[in-house]
Amino acid sequence: MTMQPKYREFLLDEDVRRWFENLKAKSVLTATVALRNLGHYCELTETRPVK
Repeated sequence: MTMQPKYREFLLDEDVRRWFENLKAKSVLTATVALRNLGHYCELTETRPVK
C-alpha cells in the first residue's frame, strides 16, 4: 500500500504545479511541506488555490 498525497489535485492547476516544481528543483522536502501548508491553509479558510 502506498501513501497518496492528500493535496495531489492542487498540482492539476498549472500555476500551483509550476510553483511546486520550482521549489522541488532545490528541495523535494521543502516543496512537499509547502504544498501541505497550502492545502492546510485552503482547508482552514475553505478556499482553493485559484488564479
